[in-house]
Amino acid sequence: MTADGRRVLRGALALLALLSAVAAAAPPSNQAILKACDEADNAAHCERLLETGQIRQFPAVATRDGRVLRLKTRAGTPPVELRDEGDPDDETGKPYRAHAFWDYWVPRKTAIVSVTTDVGEYYLVIDLDRGTQIKVAAEPLLAPDGRRFLVADLCDKQCANLIQVWRFEGERMVRERSFKPPEKWYEADVAWRDATTLAIEYSVAAPRRRLADPGELVLVRARPRLLKLSDSEWTIDEAGR
Repeated sequence: MTADGRRVLRGALALLALLSAVAAAAPPSNQAILKACDEADNAAHCERLLETGQIRQFPAVATRDGRVLRLKTRAGTPPVELRDEGDPDDETGKPYRAHAFWDYWVPRKTAIVSVTTDVGEYYLVIDLDRGTQIKVAAEPLLAPDGRRFLVADLCDKQCANLIQVWRFEGERMVRERSFKPPEKWYEADVAWRDATTLAIEYSVAAPRRRLADPGELVLVRARPRLLKLSDSEWTIDEAGR
């Protein structure tokens, strides 16, 4: 084999290893979430139950010592420590914050931590090579090529009705672009179709003038959409066109 051939082979093997690592990174499944939350006393307890399985999946990355979640960083640097505060079972309404190791993106050496508080939930995306982190409103989903991740903050209440795409750029995580639907989306499901396309399913509110009770909210399933990345703007296509 020539030197050029060996370089091509090494590059192909490296790409296969990257894709395999991306595929191996797995957040809790819907089935696991339903089971854990059915057995839990509250949201924080549910995520702690899920964390046990995630730490078992990535024991070299995350450990739990009582109220402290530790995430291993690069050699020679101290771990990232996240300490739980307050008590979710306290019925007096006092503030609390509970962390749960949620996922690990192997090729990016990036940990995802779910945070539950008395006023809501959010996620931390933590670069363990550098110890830096960003806060996002919903679960981040890594693209198939590992170069981007999406955050879809879409829900019935207390959400921004917003989709954001972040890009890994050198030593930083950069918000590449945002898309805000012209109307509120309900029951939304957003996933990567490929490295540059999002597949979206959602519902919208039916026109109130058609309802017997004007105060009633009835949802209508919309046609699926594909949200494509381009150099300058979002391009929206209906799925299947």
